[in-house]
Amino acid sequence: MRLDHPKKDNFSTGFWFYTDCIVSCAHLKDDIKIGELIKAWDGESYFEVVLLARNSIQDLSLFKPVNRKGQRCFNDVLCRPSIGALFVGWVFSDNEYKGGESISVEYEGYTRSPWSLKLKKGQIKPGNSGAPLIDDNRELVGMIVKTRNKATDLGARAVPAETIKDYVNTVMGVSTRNLAPQVVLEDDLDTIIKILDVAYAGAKPLSPVANSEFIKVAKRLVRSRELVDDLIRFSDHNPIRERAVRGWFRKQSTCLRNITHGSEPSIKIGVSCVLRLKKSAYREYVSGQIAEFDLGPDDLEDTQKKESPIWICFQSFALSEKMSRETKLSLRAGMISHVESLLSSNDKARMVCEIGTTAGLHFAGELDLTYIGLSKEARPLFEKEIDRKIVEGMKSGL
Repeated sequence: MRLDHPKKDNFSTGFWFYTDCIVSCAHLKDDIKIGELIKAWDGESYFEVVLLARNSIQDLSLFKPVNRKGQRCFNDVLCRPSIGALFVGWVFSDNEYKGGESISVEYEGYTRSPWSLKLKKGQIKPGNSGAPLIDDNRELVGMIVKTRNKATDLGARAVPAETIKDYVNTVMGVSTRNLAPQVVLEDDLDTIIKILDVAYAGAKPLSPVANSEFIKVAKRLVRSRELVDDLIRFSDHNPIRERAVRGWFRKQSTCLRNITHGSEPSIKIGVSCVLRLKKSAYREYVSGQIAEFDLGPDDLEDTQKKESPIWICFQSFALSEKMSRETKLSLRAGMISHVESLLSSNDKARMVCEIGTTAGLHFAGELDLTYIGLSKEARPLFEKEIDRKIVEGMKSGL
């Protein structure tokens, strides 16, 4: 469908993700307020939709139709496309072919931070942003968000379907509850995602609206575990995250627990996760035989098991590239407290970290971690042998 801007002569493409949820890009509608109505055209008639939520980092926006249901154009979500695969879509282009036209693109690979799919061919033009990409099996692969290679074949970048699914399910899982408002404010969503750590969904700093009625409702749902179980189910593609989320809500010190706090607006989410691995899983991981998120619950060691050395995997999710000293110290303190909870007086441990950002590299340097090679996903791995004495030294440096 086509989503028209109410104040400017431009538009974007959108598509039904569920019968009551429309997905599009965020950048062409960044001046539209949450809760504002705009017009959509499905090729036959106009109807109104309301902006439900927006994620400026991943360039995603969600709209809820007013008195209207739709039919989505795909059967399932494809998380791992193959290089060279061809995808098709239906787009609307600015100033030409306003009735829409089909496109075909070829998958070339992906880019990190934020994760996006690289596409070539297709002659992607302004107005095509927000268009879904479908494979031969009618599986959703991603959504176009920008052009690339403008001087040659006008390829594109796309938000992966996996990211879209996480974001949509998180928003809809909160906003459609009977007790919650039907419109999710951007700052509300930002706050609840920090609480749940399922998918980061906002680029704005927190504001006084964080104590709104929506957040009060969401916190009640968190305490009752009703919302938590739903969102854990949406993360079935990532078993290590599922285990960590479950552990955090059970207050286990050995799993996801420390949400850092920083005053700078660039902070998105900084969550430390310390996982005790079985020796076999640890060795397969550091040797590049298995990827970080291929680790599953069966690879985790019983935290009560008495064994030395202890094998530890430390993760940090979505570190900001510009962390203040306050935030760095908070993240470091969380990591140290997690590791300390695993060690008795005579225990030794070996800890590995996989680094995917510049901020992570700086953090590894500050903790005096040693580079040991590349992970299965070709990211640098750092390791450190620790005991109670080293932990005490790390604490004294805070």
